[in-house]
Amino acid sequence: MNSLMSKNDKEILLDIFLSKNMFEYIVLDHELNIENCSKNTHMYVDCILSKGDTIFSSFPELVGYEEELENVLNHHSREFTLETVYKNKYYVTITIEPYGSNKLLLFMKNITDILVSKQQILQYSNESLLLNATLQKILDSQNAYVFVVYKEKITFVNKRFTEYFDVNVLDSKTGDKLKIYQYLDIRINGYDELFIHLQNKEETIVINNDTFILKASIVESTHQLFTLTKVTDISNKLQFDPLTSAYRKEFFHKQLDQFMSLEEEGVLVLFDIDDFKQIEEGYGNEVANSVLQEFAMLIKDNIRDKDTFARWREEEFLLLLRNISLDQAMIKIKSLSDIVSEYMYPSVSRLTCCIGLASKCENDTADSLLLRADQALFEAKKAGKNHIVKKILKSKNKTSKR
Repeated sequence: MNSLMSKNDKEILLDIFLSKNMFEYIVLDHELNIENCSKNTHMYVDCILSKGDTIFSSFPELVGYEEELENVLNHHSREFTLETVYKNKYYVTITIEPYGSNKLLLFMKNITDILVSKQQILQYSNESLLLNATLQKILDSQNAYVFVVYKEKITFVNKRFTEYFDVNVLDSKTGDKLKIYQYLDIRINGYDELFIHLQNKEETIVINNDTFILKASIVESTHQLFTLTKVTDISNKLQFDPLTSAYRKEFFHKQLDQFMSLEEEGVLVLFDIDDFKQIEEGYGNEVANSVLQEFAMLIKDNIRDKDTFARWREEEFLLLLRNISLDQAMIKIKSLSDIVSEYMYPSVSRLTCCIGLASKCENDTADSLLLRADQALFEAKKAGKNHIVKKILKSKNKTSKR
């Protein structure tokens, strides 16, 4: 009977599904903190909502839309809507409206059954084409970065995903190369294994210095749907050293472990500021802290976005240069050394540093690469101030004085 349904019949039936009115609500105060909520709100979040909690903790999808929420709160806009948001195994539409003079009302409408029913209707007529079109529409309406996997290959992505990962054309070759599971801290050998790992839970992963929440669900019993929700802004305080604004070493080690799992060349660099103890003892902590901030600023301003710079110990810093050979890295590091030594610091005039480098080699681990870079730094400091040493595996080390 389904095969005899006309297009209009299908549209009418879809309208019936869309007319369902299922929602929960949350009342927010003027600071976007939770005041009250309906009893079934827990269906869509993994935690118990308490009065006074910020809405962004349980709804990271709203991060980046603070201005829109403020406009609704001030009655400059009638409402703000996020459509087809994946929350805790459900698809919901989130609508925020003014509530009284200085409050907001957040509605969550469950549209999971609508989407499932829509797919079931469409599969009977020109199944492949219509299912693809339906999935693409759903994916593009997501505020998360979404991709669908079939038989270990990414077959669908939404617009946000293509823009972030710079995927112009998604073909069989491109879909096979995109291995998002390699960014996890644990070893995962494929999307089937990743899907099993994510059952009834979520994972926090870091990609290109951005933090995401990764979730998974089944589409049509054959496809796996994964969503990446960006929460970088929320986790920034945990990632950055408060004094220098360089990354914390804990975050850096996660980035290094991720890098070591990829088939990608790169170089690990260690910096140590010369005579820092004398600066601290002679000028005091305030000047010493200022020197650390100026040094970190110089390095950060002269490296690429894909490189990762972190504070390791008090006056020692780490730099991971990706997609670069050791010889290319030496040219870059000598340039950074010149920038550091030629910069006029407000309190101490001039400053130099010793630098150790080690390139990633076959069978390297994060620990072995870090140890080799640390050995190179030790040899640079032993040679004197303003020295650079590159540690070459199974070869003589090369030392240069600036």
